[in-house]
Amino acid sequence: MSTAFALTACTEELPSSIALSSQGEQIEISYDPLPSNDYADLGDVVGVGVGPSNSEAEQNARNDLRNRAAQLGGTYVHVSDTQQTAYGYFSAKVKVVLRGSAFKAK
Repeated sequence: MSTAFALTACTEELPSSIALSSQGEQIEISYDPLPSNDYADLGDVVGVGVGPSNSEAEQNARNDLRNRAAQLGGTYVHVSDTQQTAYGYFSAKVKVVLRGSAFKAK
């Protein structure tokens, strides 16, 4: 196996842009804890985005996170962890991973 193939085979392909769905637009996203106990926890969600800059990668990750929370029937997502890393071996892209929990009003 050639070195070039080995390097490309290990890199997951992520879209350069993630559109926010109409359901995702309804999801409130926050880095602060929930204001009350009037929400049911729907489970963990992870959003991943890439882009040429931190802000574009984070926006894609936020869109992915909100879309995934919407798929669970949520109305709110609390982000509990953010990671930023370089993406790809020879590119100047950034990868952002947002982890959190989806909630729905009781």
